[in-house]
Amino acid sequence: MMTSPQVNQAARSYHISNRPTQREAVLILAHGDGWIEAFAEKHVDVRIEMVPHMTTSAGEILAEEYVELSLPKRYQDIYWPGNRRAADMMRVVRPSDIVQRDYELDLLRAIKGAGAILRGEKREGRKLWTL
Repeated sequence: MMTSPQVNQAARSYHISNRPTQREAVLILAHGDGWIEAFAEKHVDVRIEMVPHMTTSAGEILAEEYVELSLPKRYQDIYWPGNRRAADMMRVVRPSDIVQRDYELDLLRAIKGAGAILRGEKREGRKLWTL
């Protein structure tokens, strides 16, 4: 049976649980226009909180403290670096970026196929080009 460490956030102490851990899936979509969506099962509570924008290190610390103090208690308990599951930056994804990615994946597949042909692992499917 799996054991997983459980954290008591108030005391920040660890203890071992004999229950198997059941993972929940949560999907966050951040749209280019600033719209944010969270998808999860109905029993999962999600809260989206905007952190004030600051330009200095001291300001960033104050912004994080503000968010922590303004959260309801149940969310304060999980607002801890060890509980972060993902982080990313907002970035613009254009159709041309998708086409470029597809092109690069096709190029990698072609290189992999050429390597297989050179190693003699792949004999069928060769194309004969006539100019």
